[in-house]
Amino acid sequence: MSFVDAQGELIGSEVRDNDYGVTIAGKSDVRVEGNVIANNLYDAVVVQAGAKGTVLRNRLVKNGGTITVQNGAQVEQADNLVPSAP
Repeated sequence: MSFVDAQGELIGSEVRDNDYGVTIAGKSDVRVEGNVIANNLYDAVVVQAGAKGTVLRNRLVKNGGTITVQNGAQVEQADNLVPSAP
């Protein structure tokens, strides 16, 4: 799921089996909350330089990485769960 120069919300959804889970880019301002983001090859969430994001209460399962915030991005993040492998 990619947001480029957009305002939006991704709430209560499942994002699975992609290269990247959620990418926020350009001049976007996006809220990502209460989602299951799983089985993505690379990061679960990427917020690129210049973008704004709010990343709250997501479950990040078996991704190549967790949350990446590039220099110049503005992010509020809290209560994201990354379950450990059994």
